[in-house]
Formats: sequence, structure tokens, C-alpha cells
Amino acid sequence: MRNILPEEVLRRDKEGLAGAPIFQTVRRTGVEPMVPCGELLRYVNPRRVSVTKPADELDFWLNLRPALLNHWLQFSSVTN
Repeated sequence: MRNILPEEVLRRDKEGLAGAPIFQTVRRTGVEPMVPCGELLRYVNPRRVSVTKPADELDFWLNLRPALLNHWLQFSSVTN
């Protein structure tokens, strides 16, 4: 970024985010309940997944995995 950004910007102190922006958004707005596809039932008990109202950031990330797997299973078998 040299020669593009001003030297003051390059040299200033940097700070990380206070939390994951996606978690903060889900905490505020919630998400729609997962509708499990048949294939997901081979791997996951959907009653144990609570993506809509995570208790904390760890709960969010742990319960996001089955939702992502569900999405992948639904769309990986679609052919054009």
C-alpha cells in the first residue's frame, strides 16, 4: 500500500474488532430456522442445533457448522 496511502495512515496504531461482525448482526436480528434436508439427517440431529438465538459467540460458531453443511448438501446435488 506504499505510495498509495498517506504515511500517517500507514503508521497509525491499528486495533482489531471487538467481536465478529456477523455474530453481532445475528445477535441483533436473529436468523431464520434451519430447514434440514433429508441428507443432513444422516449426520446431524437438527433438534440439537440452535442457530436462530445463539447464547454466545462460541455457540453461534458451533451451531453454524450444521447449517452450512445443510446448505452445502442442498445445493451440491443440484445440476444445471
